[in-house]
This record gives sequence, structure tokens and C-alpha cells, in this order.
Amino acid sequence: QLIDVLWSISEKFLNFNQDEIYLLSETSITNLMNKLNDIDENLNQKDHVDILERSRQTLENIMTVVSRRLSLGQMLETSTNDVTITVKKDVLEGIFQSRSKPGASFIDFGHELQQRYSAAWDCSDDSLLTCSGVIILIQHYEGTMEHLMLGDNIIQSADMLDVYLANPKTGEILDVTNLTVPVTITFPLFSGPPLNSEVYCYYWDNDHNAWSRSGVHSLVNESRATVKCNTTHLTQFTVLSVAQEMMSSYYPNI
Repeated sequence: QLIDVLWSISEKFLNFNQDEIYLLSETSITNLMNKLNDIDENLNQKDHVDILERSRQTLENIMTVVSRRLSLGQMLETSTNDVTITVKKDVLEGIFQSRSKPGASFIDFGHELQQRYSAAWDCSDDSLLTCSGVIILIQHYEGTMEHLMLGDNIIQSADMLDVYLANPKTGEILDVTNLTVPVTITFPLFSGPPLNSEVYCYYWDNDHNAWSRSGVHSLVNESRATVKCNTTHLTQFTVLSVAQEMMSSYYPNI
């Protein structure tokens, strides 16, 4: 399968020395990331758990290579027709955009994560080794995603984002859960969510293989142009409009 080929390539990249890493072109890295994203985008999240896990392992390998290539504050961005992948090595101060072109979402990681992954945090089993900053990975999916598995009278009302942090030394995706200070993601909404609907932020719940808004607070502005999502964890997010008549126990997570 293609995912096994991509994983094998990423494993070879891991064995490169620092000089070879710098000789590795950005095109090679971005092509690998785009191929990996093509696989993920076309998979049903409920039915392809094993492939998605191998994809995650491949992504962590790529993050390790990218981290060795980027200096603090540097960014790598690649775009296809409807997906933008942004990788940045930075401390988590200020507001981050999901992409450089119009229609971006904005992410405020909050001071808890700022302090946790500051200029010198313990990123290794070696107590003497610390890291400055963290790898920020944002995948911005533009437009309606056909594979979201939404129910009747539920409409996707904003682009979809994957937001993750990775260890700059190992490339491992960091487990960001149970924050006391939430991360705030501001989504621009598609024009005209139905007036007879409620707009909510949702995330993909891997434990239940379903979309959920449990633990995520949604704040829609008066003009229904944007929504702020306050979340205590990082994963995949979007905004859904739910018909008012469907706001019942039939959809327990809504």
C-alpha cells in the first residue's frame, strides 16, 4: 500500500545526518506531506483505523525531520487545491494563523501551553536536554468535506482544522488534554448558516469514532460571521449547524 511506501521513505529520512537533512529539498518534504494528507482525506475514520495509525507514525517521522531543519520562528507551508499544511517551530506566544492566504482561522494557545513549552522545557528522557519552543502542525481543509459522516439536518459551516503540537526532538505528537486554560480557535463561518439552526464547534472523538462538542465551548458573534471555539484539548475541529428541531436526545453529543 502507498502508506507503507511513505512510511518507509520517512524512516530513511530519520537516518540522515544533519548535512543530509539540510540538503533535503523542501519540495521532497512537502510532496511527502501532501501524499500523506491525500490518504487521510479520503479515508473513513471509523473503518480505516490501522491505516490512519500508520499515517500518524509517518507524520511523526516527518515532524522529526522538519524540526531538525527549521530554526525557531521558521515555518514550512504547503498547499494543494483544498488543503494547506503549516508546520512551524516556535514558542506559543501570540496568535497563529491556520494558513497565510485569506479565509484563515486564528489560534490562541493560551498561557498554560505558552508556559509548558517555553524557551527551555524538558523534551527528552535526558534530564540535561531541553528544547526551545515546539512544533506546531496545522492542517486546514477548505470547503465541505464529504467524509465527515454527518447526520440529517446537520450542515458543515466552517472549514476543518487539524491542530497538533509535536516534540521538536522526537517528532512525537504531544498529548494535549485536560487544559485548565483553554485554547481558542476562531473560525470564519461559511456565508449564511441557516437561521433556524444552532451553530456549534465540534471535534473528532477518537474514542467513540464520532463528532462531539462535549467539553468545547462555542461563542458565535452577533452577525454569525465567526465562531470562537474554546477547547481544553487539541485534535481535529470544525463547526456544524444543527437544525433546532434536532436538538434532542436523538443526537446525544449535540
